[in-house]
Amino acid sequence: GVRADPKIVDITRKTATAQTLIESQIRCSLSEKDQYLYYFFVQHPGRTLVFCNSIDCVRRLVNLFQLLECEPLGLHAQMQQRQRLKNLDRFVSNPTAVLIATDVAARGLDIKDVQHVVHYQVPRTAEGYVHRSGRTARAQKEGLSVIMIEPGENIMYKKTCHTLKRKEELPEFPIDNSIFSSVKKRVQVARELDKLLLTTKKEDVNKSWLKKTAEEADIDYSEDSDEDCTQMKDEASFRLKEKEANKRKSSIDAKRYELKQLLCLPVTQYGFSGKYPTMTGQLQLPSDFKGIYMLIITFLQ
Repeated sequence: GVRADPKIVDITRKTATAQTLIESQIRCSLSEKDQYLYYFFVQHPGRTLVFCNSIDCVRRLVNLFQLLECEPLGLHAQMQQRQRLKNLDRFVSNPTAVLIATDVAARGLDIKDVQHVVHYQVPRTAEGYVHRSGRTARAQKEGLSVIMIEPGENIMYKKTCHTLKRKEELPEFPIDNSIFSSVKKRVQVARELDKLLLTTKKEDVNKSWLKKTAEEADIDYSEDSDEDCTQMKDEASFRLKEKEANKRKSSIDAKRYELKQLLCLPVTQYGFSGKYPTMTGQLQLPSDFKGIYMLIITFLQ
């Protein structure tokens, strides 16, 4: 039933991402990604969706940024459906919420007013990048997409650019180096605290497992008998381990206090932080935001 000379109308765009999407990149080492991500949360608050390639990465970031009082929400395939929906509701209801997720959140979710998307890890495919970035700049609204690239991900990033037929590099995301040292210190202390807490948690899980196993085998159990399973039966070894546990507890308390003191101090005493970075002028600034910015400057003068 089609005519011999049908007319074809191609409505596809040259770029795979939305026209209202501002894209940028951060080149950094693997160890610096946490610092740049925390910098982004502090300097550019807003409803932010952070994507990772693995569940372990999501869990680690959620634990770390909870210590930094960013109140992150997690979302991945191993969570119960009830918890997923609960976290999504919290994300939608809070205009400054942070959701750290795997690619389960990259498609099939229509979340309104997501202002920022951060690719903490370079997506494995160009399609993944497009779908992730598509969580923001929806319905003709503006949005910002930032991709973090460490040297080991450079090849995967280049493949993405080749697939999307992009010859030009994305502009660098502007960073205020004057406050980055204080951001770095906070993240460093939070990492040390997280490592200590993880070690303590592993020991508690091990003790819980031993106790449960002993109860199932109808064997008397006490914490002093933990060493039987690791062939550390003498009293000196047990005391040494107990001493290490007490020392670690003191270190945890000290790190908690140090981090609390750092978080009480403002990262910067002055300046303007907004939804879109404008320090270098490399990123296109939405016209409505320019008006707001000029109004603030005029008011301050």
